[in-house]
Order: sequence, then C-alpha cells, then structure tokens
Amino acid sequence: MELKEFLEKNPILVKAELAQQMYPNLSRVIARNKLNNKLLEIESGTGTQKLLPHDLESAKQALKILRNNIDEFIK
Repeated sequence: MELKEFLEKNPILVKAELAQQMYPNLSRVIARNKLNNKLLEIESGTGTQKLLPHDLESAKQALKILRNNIDEFIK
C-alpha cells in the first residue's frame, strides 16, 4: 500500500503531525506543505515533487513509533 493511500484510508492520522515527525528540522507549516506537495505530486520549478525512499523511510519510522504507542495503550 502506498503512503498516500494509507493516509486516505486512515483519516484519523493527521498529516501535519506525521510531517512534523518526518521532517523534524523544518517548521510545522513547512513540513506540512512539503508532505502535502509530495503526496499530490505538485509541479515545482523544473519537476514534480515526489515521495522519495528517504521520505517513505521517515514516514515508516514515525508510524512504527505510533504503532508501538497504540500497542502499549491497548494492552
């Protein structure tokens, strides 16, 4: 499943919060916009913004932490 599809199927996940975890060195607004532009494949400059392998790895890391927290809460 692609990240975009996963986020669409799970609207409880706030993209802005995920973006902040994926791009911790950016401000909240810039991180949110960066993720949104990549998910929508926005044309920018000379090309299209796309999710790259390092973006997907960052998302997986953030979601693994969330999964672990959910598992701990449910126990």
